Amino acid sequence: MKKENPEILNNFLNYLLSVKSFSIETINSYNIDLLLFFYFIKEYLELKIEVKDFNKFVLLQVKEGDIIAFLVYCNYSRNNNSYTI
Repeated sequence: MKKENPEILNNFLNYLLSVKSFSIETINSYNIDLLLFFYFIKEYLELKIEVKDFNKFVLLQVKEGDIIAFLVYCNYSRNNNSYTI
């Protein structure tokens, strides 16, 4: 877990480690992917809050269409294949 992560993300990653017994490599992958999503959401929704300050109230603003926009972004802007997405 990283100190620059939002607390809500670190809590989730700790859950994956302590309750679900995910590997460190898997947790690191989740961390990278979710941070990418958070930065995308910050820009896409034009949020005036830093990613490190994201909380459940910020995440409750995310709608299905925002997630679809992120998947489109991953497909076209990041050139990710369907397996990566």
